[in-house]
Amino acid sequence: GFDQVSFGNLNELRAAIGPETAAICLEPVQGEGGIRTPTLDYLRAVRRVADEFGLLLFFDEVQTALLSKALKGAEADGSALLSLLASAAPLCLM
Repeated sequence: GFDQVSFGNLNELRAAIGPETAAICLEPVQGEGGIRTPTLDYLRAVRRVADEFGLLLFFDEVQTALLSKALKGAEADGSALLSLLASAAPLCLM
């Protein structure tokens, strides 16, 4: 299952990590209800948290179409392109 935390809240993200946590999945650009984008510093901080806890980092990139590949220091281990490439079936690229 997934635990959800507030967008952009590193303290809440860290608090949600437990012994059964395997990965962080983040939508770098949220497009429902208006465009919400994190800062590059936030994405880099999430990358550091994932590394610190030994977690994989995945970006759900339906809105960005793999734009995160250009984010130096905030690269994901994989990208989920759910509705973009797979007609809403789970698809993850690593």
